Amino acid sequence: MRRFQKEESWNAVYYVHGPEQYLFEEALLRYAKKVNPKIQKVSTTPIGMMKLIAILTGKKELKMVASMFAYFGKVPQMGDPSKANELLGAPAINLDKWLASL
Repeated sequence: MRRFQKEESWNAVYYVHGPEQYLFEEALLRYAKKVNPKIQKVSTTPIGMMKLIAILTGKKELKMVASMFAYFGKVPQMGDPSKANELLGAPAINLDKWLASL
């Protein structure tokens, strides 16, 4: 973290990417199978349905999560992670290693 103490790293934008790219559902299914091998599929709820449920139940957190997932669905992964990798080191763990650690 000493590098963040350097003035040249202040007020900069850093993009951090993992070593592998996954769709959310794919990563979630792999995680679910790891924690409960009986799970064979995961299902998703449409964003509009999530927002409606959030409004009807008054769940502000669900509304925020629905908006966040809507954003992630529209915006591609952006930025070059080389600056963050240089500053922090490249990500050393991938999904397989993380799942194996559970």
